[in-house]
Amino acid sequence: MSFAVQRLRLSDDGPLSYTVVGDDGLPVDAVEDFLTYLAATGASPNTVQGYAYDLRDFFVWLEQVGLDPRC
Repeated sequence: MSFAVQRLRLSDDGPLSYTVVGDDGLPVDAVEDFLTYLAATGASPNTVQGYAYDLRDFFVWLEQVGLDPRC
């Protein structure tokens, strides 16, 4: 399975946010919950983006060592 960071904007003038999606195109629930929390507590979009990329890298590493990241 592969993972990607996807940029989100809910409306034309809404704040920018990010999520991590699997190869099925669906957000990874645990990551989505955490990134939503960050945004809701006032973290800047750059902070949310940084965490999204780091979490994507972590999930890729988990797969490389043979662990299921969605457990």
